[in-house]
Amino acid sequence: MSLDKYRLPSLKDKFKQQAEEVEKAAEKAPKKAKAKTKVGIKNKNKKKDEKSKK
Repeated sequence: MSLDKYRLPSLKDKFKQQAEEVEKAAEKAPKKAKAKTKVGIKNKNKKKDEKSKK
């Protein structure tokens, strides 16, 4: 009989599990949302450049 069933999950295992959950969430998130944020950042940078030129 193994005692693994009674062993508390180690920190390493917890971090592994969290990393997997984050990856799954990232996969589920629509790619369009990621693209939008990139475009939004580009637009912000453009506005900053225009202000600095004036």
